[in-house]
Amino acid sequence: MATRAIDFAGLGDDDLKAVEAYVESLRQKRAREGNGQPSTAGRIVFHEKKGTVYGNLTREEIYEDER
Repeated sequence: MATRAIDFAGLGDDDLKAVEAYVESLRQKRAREGNGQPSTAGRIVFHEKKGTVYGNLTREEIYEDER
C-alpha cells in the first residue's frame, strides 16, 4: 500500500505517541490476521438441533423496527 502523509501540526508529543501506538497496534492486528482474512479466534458458534422449531417469527416481525 502507498505511503500517505498526515499533518499532525498542533499536536503535542503525548498525542503523537498515542497515534504511533495506535498505528502499530493496527499493523500487529493485520499481521495476526494473516492473508487479509478475518481471524477465526473468538467467533461464536451457535448450536442447533435439526428438526426443532423454536418459534414462528416472520421476517417482517424480526425486522419491523428497521423499516
